[in-house]
Amino acid sequence: MNIRHILCFCGLFVGLASLESAEPKPLQTLTPPAEIRWMAFTPDNKQLITGGRSSTRIDEIDFQLCIWNLGTGKLSQGPIRGSGIGAVGTVNENGKILLTGGTTGHWRVWQVDELKQIQDGNVGELSIRRMVFGPDEKTFTVLGAEYGRKNIVKYK
Repeated sequence: MNIRHILCFCGLFVGLASLESAEPKPLQTLTPPAEIRWMAFTPDNKQLITGGRSSTRIDEIDFQLCIWNLGTGKLSQGPIRGSGIGAVGTVNENGKILLTGGTTGHWRVWQVDELKQIQDGNVGELSIRRMVFGPDEKTFTVLGAEYGRKNIVKYK
């Protein structure tokens, strides 16, 4: 069965609902420790990957990456804390590779099944706004906040 989901998120919680019936029915509510800035489903709709702040304290700028099991509503991997994960994230078509980008130009490439970093780099002092895989899934484009500047990056 292919479950379609709708997300309602307010930074501090994520509500999931099924769209299989005429009236959406609530499935889960995920409650991360702090603000979520981005999220992405894995292609099999079994997991939700989130990135955002790891604390509600305004003076603390620390980000975290988490993978949630949508069947249980519980954290299945992470949190992993650090830079290069809080601004944006995207999963490739087969759900095996994750790209994340940060507010200071730091980016990371992850193996999803183990939440293991396989590469990282930096595109300068710009906040990363969008990331997208190239058709070969060996390159990706980074769009930064600095006057629409973009970089094309090849990873191993």
